Amino acid sequence: MIYAFSLRLGRYTKIHSSISVLPMRLSHGTSSQNPRIPVLSTAFFLRHDPTQQEILLFGDVEPDTLSLDPMNASVWRTAAPKIPHALSAIFIECSWTSERSDDELYGHLSPSHLLNELLVLATEVWKVRRLHSSGRSLRQWMKVAAGKAVSNPSPSSEELRGILDGLTIYIIHCKSDLTSERPARNTIEKQIKDLMQKKGLGANLHVVEQGSVLHV
Repeated sequence: MIYAFSLRLGRYTKIHSSISVLPMRLSHGTSSQNPRIPVLSTAFFLRHDPTQQEILLFGDVEPDTLSLDPMNASVWRTAAPKIPHALSAIFIECSWTSERSDDELYGHLSPSHLLNELLVLATEVWKVRRLHSSGRSLRQWMKVAAGKAVSNPSPSSEELRGILDGLTIYIIHCKSDLTSERPARNTIEKQIKDLMQKKGLGANLHVVEQGSVLHV
């Protein structure tokens, strides 16, 4: 069967007999010609409809902490109630090593900013589970997630420990470092793992090499 479709932001669209996709807007910084003009990107939730299993794939993305129009938190709120039973794999970029300054990220992530984004995700997962333990249904949570962030107390470091167990973070789009013989992805991988280990969030990490075949 051939599907003719147009994707709509914030809504699942069937693109195959067994696959639907939910696109969400991302910020990729601003135009190099005019810093007041935003550059947009997209994240995609890909869902296998028969099993309701999903993966999340990010396009180019800048950290919310540097963005003039932060959009990542909305993606994390949408992902949180699905982790890990329905969503166990996230593909997200980390283009630069930690040595890269914020003003030279050009709409991309570095290990410290990626960790901050994962902490936001972990906090949203904590909120979901806290609401669930209070008896609120997933449907009720999704209505909350579609609006503004929930005003809950912040979790402690101990409450976030292991909260992303069962989730694998696949790092993509590592840019080449022509000044070093060591592949930049190796440096980026070590820096992210060191940061994640200190926080103990529990997610697995895998840096993807171009041409790799993955089973998720």
